[in-house]
Amino acid sequence: MIELNQQEELAQMRELLARQGAQIEALQGEITRMKQSQAAGNGSPKAKATGQSSRRQALQKMAGLAAGVALVGTASGAAPAKAATGQPLVIGVTNKPTSNADTTVLQSPTNFMPTVFRVNNVGASSSGGPGVPPAPFPLPERTSVALVASIVGTDDFGRPTAKIGILGGTDDGTAIQGETKGQGVGVKGYSPGGPGVQGLSISGDGVNGNVSSGYGVNGFSNSGTGVNGSSNTGTGMQGASNKGVGVSGTGNMMAGVQGNSTSGPGVLGNSTNGVGGVFGGASAQLFLIPGQVSGPPTTGQHAAGEFYVDSIARLYFCTTSGTPGTWRRVLLINSRSKGNETD
Repeated sequence: MIELNQQEELAQMRELLARQGAQIEALQGEITRMKQSQAAGNGSPKAKATGQSSRRQALQKMAGLAAGVALVGTASGAAPAKAATGQPLVIGVTNKPTSNADTTVLQSPTNFMPTVFRVNNVGASSSGGPGVPPAPFPLPERTSVALVASIVGTDDFGRPTAKIGILGGTDDGTAIQGETKGQGVGVKGYSPGGPGVQGLSISGDGVNGNVSSGYGVNGFSNSGTGVNGSSNTGTGMQGASNKGVGVSGTGNMMAGVQGNSTSGPGVLGNSTNGVGGVFGGASAQLFLIPGQVSGPPTTGQHAAGEFYVDSIARLYFCTTSGTPGTWRRVLLINSRSKGNETD
């Protein structure tokens, strides 16, 4: 049998007794007001019946609270209370089962329910006015959900609040895991304006995708970016493979892979034992966009091995690193005249 810590249990019992005492006082005041209202009434049968019914309901509530107080008084004796397997869950206190093998199941009766269990954390006020809580998030159309957790509204006290619908934590395992049988989605995130799914890590992987034969990470967008990776000092996006392709990009009308950089290389290719870059194309294998001025670069730091095409499509090659470095004009062979060099 698992037992609660005695001091923790006593603190919970005192808190519960205080709440129930306040509720009993409120009900006693309600009964007094109903008696006064009935005495001041016209004595009609309907008024008497209504007063008796309301008083009976209030007395029933008080009887239930009194039973709860008696139960708490019994449980708060010298011996700590045992766990509550088979008993109702109690709001505001710690509920512990009798055995580690006990499982609490909330199941739909015969068919799908729109929602089996829902938890709403609603703020005290919203755009509807002071004290008017906003409606919880609606369910998607034709969707059945096992668990819905939502947090909406604002804090009356002006305290900054980071709202989290569901938070999972673990010391060394998986905080939140989603699994599906068949062709469904294990974990899905949606946001109309922010990230649908965001991964953060101090030293490990922010998002890690691993599969046997499909896509480890798959991103899709109608008009924006399917997958976006960014970093302050490290690698924004990195792909690795033992025998396949580390990163692959495919585009129907636009570039399959696009690289942009403020001061570094837009696209960098490097191989330990192979070729740093391989290009192929039906119309041309490589296209160098001409620069804005005529002639080789005259400013900036350049490295030996750079190619540059000026505004009139003349090709230059950097032979010595420096600012601006040493550049040599590359003379090209006219494909229509055999052996003649063009200037």
